[in-house]
This record gives sequence, structure tokens and C-alpha cells, in this order.
Amino acid sequence: MNPAPPTPLVSCVMAAFDAAPWIAESLASLTAQTAAPERLEIIVVDDGSRDDTAAVARRALAGAKMAWRVETTANQGAAKARDFGVGLARGAWIQFLDADDLLAPGKIEAHLRAVAGVGPEVAGIYSAFQVFKVEGGERVTQPVAVPDLAAGVETGVRIVESKPWCPLAAMLLSTAWFRRLGGFDPATVPIEDVNLLLRLHLLGAAFLPCPSAEPLYFHRNVPGSLSKRSRLAFQRGCLANARVARDRWLAGGGLSGRQAAVLAEIFAGALPVLVELDPEGARGVEQELLAVAPGHLRATRPVLRLIGRVAGPRRAEQAALAWRRLRQKGFRGAP
Repeated sequence: MNPAPPTPLVSCVMAAFDAAPWIAESLASLTAQTAAPERLEIIVVDDGSRDDTAAVARRALAGAKMAWRVETTANQGAAKARDFGVGLARGAWIQFLDADDLLAPGKIEAHLRAVAGVGPEVAGIYSAFQVFKVEGGERVTQPVAVPDLAAGVETGVRIVESKPWCPLAAMLLSTAWFRRLGGFDPATVPIEDVNLLLRLHLLGAAFLPCPSAEPLYFHRNVPGSLSKRSRLAFQRGCLANARVARDRWLAGGGLSGRQAAVLAEIFAGALPVLVELDPEGARGVEQELLAVAPGHLRATRPVLRLIGRVAGPRRAEQAALAWRRLRQKGFRGAP
């Protein structure tokens, strides 16, 4: 930890777990920001890493011109680690960054220009981002994604369906709004970022775009990430977010056609995973699906659609699961 200068404007919060291979590069993208160093601080929370993440972080920050600190906690998960980091933050705005992701050098400066003069209702400013992975030492990128959360009544729908997804690191978030919300909801891991934006929106927060022709944040696609390791946890997080939105929309006077369609898509998308890994949970989700989309049919094969029409979508997904397992054993007939 180095001596703290006057209160910064932006606190960069990085939660890290077993991130020694990547964290130096990620921190370098923070120390290379074109925003004045005295306007920034970096807070790294080592979430009980089993490697030398904290030591690597301290070496990477040793010559940094902005204030920084590296704290170590017991392992509680990224959501709790980020909450802890925000608890230490002195800035009016939060820049989250995972320990394997990167920012463009002008990201924070561009966002600070965008937040100048905004009203207290603004909880976040967002900009374009790009997903990448490294294969054979080469960076392979996906097309640039441009979130759109400034869509009025459609904002909640866009957050829930995440098309396109708006990662928190693509934003500059208001510290005051984050603290008002009480931080992340660990029950929605590994998509607690979507839940955070949804709850902010439902509290009346506004989000504004930061115009940029180029991506300002780069998300590394890691094969072993939690959302890819645990299909069940991911779908449960999606369901939790859908329920939060559904309950608020119903309390506000009922579901629009668009809202019902998005909820149906989420409930139907979760059914195959729950049928396989949580059969009891699948029963409840089937009822939630039929409540928003009576007569819903998701299957594309005629036989499965017939099963869905006669016995319901859960039975159709059970039949589809049995069919997939037969295929895995070498059966080549038609359903």
C-alpha cells in the first residue's frame, strides 16, 4: 500500500482469485490510464488465492503513480470480494475490472468526460466492449458489442435478457448508488452483475452511454470460468433475475407481451438443465413458464413437440434428455 493522495474521483476495484498468470497485465491496463493519476486509486482484493496473486499484484503496482492497496481476505467468492473492495473505496465512481480482463488506456478518461454534469439519477455510464481469448499465443476477438441500457421502459427487459450483455467493467458505476443497493446478491452468482444492474434499474437508476467508436473494455473468455463450469448455477442465477423482474412487473400492473416473451425464453432455456440436474426444481419452473406463456412449445422435433403439447414442456425436455443419452451411447434411430 502506498500513501493516499487527496480523495480520488474513481476507485478501480479488482477482485482476484488464483490470478497470478494474468493480474500483472490487467493491472498494467489500469496504471496506463490516461486519466490524471491523482484522480484514481486501485484496490485489489485477493480472495484467498492459493497462488502468489497478492505478491504479483504488489510488484505490478510498485511503481504506480496513483494510490493503490492490495488486501487479502478469506475466500468468499468474487461478489463478496468486490463488496469488500467498494467498502474501502474513496472515489465517487467505481471501475470494476476482473483480474484477467483489460481496459483501453483512455477508458476511464472517456467515461469521466461523459459523467461530467450528469444528475444524481445516473448510476452508470457504459461503452462498447470486446470479448477475446488467447489461442496459441494469439488474441482471437469477437465482434465489438455495444450495450443499450438507455431504452426507457425497455431497459429492464434488455438487462434481464442480456442481449447484448453489459459487463460491469464496461461501465463506470456510481459509488453512492452501489452502496444504496447494498452491494451484490451472492444468491445470483455467477451472473450477479446482471442482478445488480436490474436492481439498480428497478430502484429508478438511469444509465447513459459513453460514445466511443472503439471498444474500451476487453473481456477475456476463460474456459474454466464459473458460468461455464456450473450450468446449474448459471441457470439458477438467470431464474433468480427473471423472478425479480417478473414480480416487479406484475406489481406494476401486469406483463407486456415483450416482458412475457423474455421471461418465457429464460424459463424455457433453464428447463433442459434443471430436468437433467435438478428434477424437482424443474417442476416449479415448468409452472412458472406456463404461467407467462400458456401452451409454450420449445421442442423442434415433431415427436417432442407432441409430447410437450400433451404432457407439458418438462416432459418434453425429459424425453429430449433421454434421447441425448441414447445418442451418446451410440443409438442412431429417430425419435
